[in-house]
Amino acid sequence: MCGLWASVGFEPPDSVIDRVAHRGPDGAGRFDAQTPSGPLALRFRRLAIYDLSSAGNQPMTSADGRFVIVFNGAIYNFRTLRDELAALGHRFSTASDTEVLLAAFAQWGEAMLPRLNGIFAGVIFDRKSQRLFAFRDRFGPAYLAGAWPDRFRQRGQADPRAGICPPAL
Repeated sequence: MCGLWASVGFEPPDSVIDRVAHRGPDGAGRFDAQTPSGPLALRFRRLAIYDLSSAGNQPMTSADGRFVIVFNGAIYNFRTLRDELAALGHRFSTASDTEVLLAAFAQWGEAMLPRLNGIFAGVIFDRKSQRLFAFRDRFGPAYLAGAWPDRFRQRGQADPRAGICPPAL
């Protein structure tokens, strides 16, 4: 499985993702942005499974540039979801489940989660709303750990056990 890192409010050292290099020998990537809550850092180590080409690299940005994702795991029903999303007008340029997740989030938002069959954890950053959405499968084998400072809890009542990140991080 891949390795990912997401943080808001501080700039991690470049070496932070190297601690899980063994989990992703097929590539590495990074995305940085400034948010109202401080710097956002997304880091990724890739283990290529569905799309072995560089088109499946992460962090991956949606076709319209609005959403950025780092994702670990496998969506078993991504081909079925891809067909459904294509019928709704979405176009795909990779064979990856990651691109399908981006389109699913663009189409259904957080309501995409019950549609997903697989083991997974990830983070999606919405550049327009400046919201960070952390998610994982309902059973948790692809772990997602978080630390939520009190200032975020007061604003959004984050519950890491549910994979919910407070709005407007």
